Amino acid sequence: MNTIQLYGHIGNVEYQTGNYDTGWLKISVGENRRVKRGDSWEDETQWHRCVLSGARADSLKDKLTKGCGVVVFGEVIYREKDEKRYTNIRIRDLQVTKWAEDKKESKKSSEGGFDFDDDVPF
Repeated sequence: MNTIQLYGHIGNVEYQTGNYDTGWLKISVGENRRVKRGDSWEDETQWHRCVLSGARADSLKDKLTKGCGVVVFGEVIYREKDEKRYTNIRIRDLQVTKWAEDKKESKKSSEGGFDFDDDVPF
């Protein structure tokens, strides 16, 4: 059985419509790992190309944005094109662990509920 589970954050999101109005949601999922280089530890990000199709892709196309935390369950698909080998993850299930925060909302919470970008009446 070919299964994979990834936990990471979304980078790029692209939605395409195929034949018969079938939607394809292509997302890149980055996952970090710690790597020792010399005497120090550094974060290294590995990116995975993931594809979701059908009604679930249609319902998530406007909701998934850069920075969302996700867990992806799927299968690894290998394809060859122009003598190059590509690896994709066909998503069977996707769970959102953290919605990307709107910058204005995060600013409000970090500043005690005040948004200093709004016009001040004096």
